[in-house]
Amino acid sequence: MNLRSSSSSLLLVVSLSLGCAHKGEAPAAGSESEQAPGSALGPEALGPLHGYLHKLSCGEAQDERSCKLSADQERSRTDATLAGDPNTLYDVLLRVRGLVEPRRYSGGALLSPDNKWLYMGGAPDPSRANNGQAYNVYQISVSDPKQDYFLNRDTDNHLGSGYGPSHTTFEVDYVIPLKARGGATVSVITDDEAGSGMINNADKTVVEGVPAELLPQPWDGQFFYLEVESITPAGG
Repeated sequence: MNLRSSSSSLLLVVSLSLGCAHKGEAPAAGSESEQAPGSALGPEALGPLHGYLHKLSCGEAQDERSCKLSADQERSRTDATLAGDPNTLYDVLLRVRGLVEPRRYSGGALLSPDNKWLYMGGAPDPSRANNGQAYNVYQISVSDPKQDYFLNRDTDNHLGSGYGPSHTTFEVDYVIPLKARGGATVSVITDDEAGSGMINNADKTVVEGVPAELLPQPWDGQFFYLEVESITPAGG
């Protein structure tokens, strides 16, 4: 075999080997554009809702257990679009920690008998008995499949038990199991009756797990903090 023939054969083998190596390379890990349909998503898929903090600051005291709330804090709404495959329904585990006042809701049901605060479906109760309308609505709404989740349901009837129990904030720490399709809007909504004020943190309760750089505690008011724990295809 002459030298020229040997060199040509060697170049051909090297070229074929390099071509096969490039052909077999996997896409870069974490590349959203290369993500397989129906795969799990990272917490960033819910955008601003991962690490979201809603806080209400006390204004002038109304009495020892309640305070005035400025008009700009009485209502709020934050929307996030769930990234992912629009043909896939996802199970979203969203953890909430906070300090909230109770509120009446009706027409739905507790999502689990083990969690007295989380209420699915229905709507804020319009009854004014025991001034029940004058307490904050804390809500998460999903556009597809359409569903509402209320975070502070008065299952134990604190609002019907006299001034003391009805003027108390309660610590919550639980996981909300949402269902949402890729591309759905997930909204965090709060709504309080104008001029009604709010219950303060008279007991100086500190809620663990909320970043200190976001919220100095004990906080003189109410708040809740959200973290995405997982987003996986439903039934996966």
